Amino acid sequence: MRRWRFDPTITVEADIRDDKGRVIMARGTRVNPLDTVPLRAPLVFLDGDDAAQVDWAARRYAGTTAKFILVNGAPLDLMKARQRRFYFDQGGKLVERFGIRAVPATVEQQGRVLLVTEQAIRPKPGQQP
Repeated sequence: MRRWRFDPTITVEADIRDDKGRVIMARGTRVNPLDTVPLRAPLVFLDGDDAAQVDWAARRYAGTTAKFILVNGAPLDLMKARQRRFYFDQGGKLVERFGIRAVPATVEQQGRVLLVTEQAIRPKPGQQP
């Protein structure tokens, strides 16, 4: 298992102006999006072609609003089979942004940072690791 904190704070590179030309955010301002838009549910990154990962996520996050994000697999097929919404990390943009190298992985808010955890799941007895 690997775990780290991800700070989503950005520095504004150019003045942001409203429709009347007034500066609403000055160049150089540091902004943490979690201050205005909290992460309301965990993000769960999975290989949708790995049944053990999908089973683990379905059990671990049953009855929650966690967002299941596939790095591989067929989201529509899984949605039909699991009666749950699945998303797809198009082009691997999110795993790249968070620095995720192994799935399953979770992203959860912890104060003003995100806690990223690459999970280690144990196979059921009789399954190959």
